[in-house]
Amino acid sequence: MTAYIINENVTSDEIGALNAATGSSYVADIWPDETANVPPNITVAVLIVRSENTRLEETRAMAVISLGIRIVCIFIEPLQEISDLVKNYCSSKVAVGSAGLIDALKGNDGIQQDKEGKPAPKNPQKPHNC
Repeated sequence: MTAYIINENVTSDEIGALNAATGSSYVADIWPDETANVPPNITVAVLIVRSENTRLEETRAMAVISLGIRIVCIFIEPLQEISDLVKNYCSSKVAVGSAGLIDALKGNDGIQQDKEGKPAPKNPQKPHNC
C-alpha cells in the first residue's frame, strides 16, 4: 500500500528513512502533483513533522481530513517545536524507527509518541481522531 506524504519539500533521505522503516508493508511516496488534489485510492496520509508547514501542506491536510482519511505524523528528526498542523490534525504521532509505525499506518490511533519514540500524551485539544 502507498502512504502519500503531504509535505511539499521531501528529501530522498526522508523517503528512504520512511521506506526503510515500513519495510514491504507500505511504500512512502510523494504527493503525485503540485496541488491539493487527493490521490485516488488513498487510505492514509503521512505528514513528516516539521516546525512549520506551508499553505499547500495545510490545504492538502484539510482535503484529506474532509474525506475521513487519517494523517499519521512521523518524526524523522528531533525538533524543539512542532507545527500547529501536527498538534491539531494527526491521528497518531510516531518516531520513524519505532515499533509502532506500521500499526499507526494500519489505523491504530492510540499510538502517540514523542520525537524519540517514547510514549506521549494525546493532544487534549483533539478529542477524536480524523
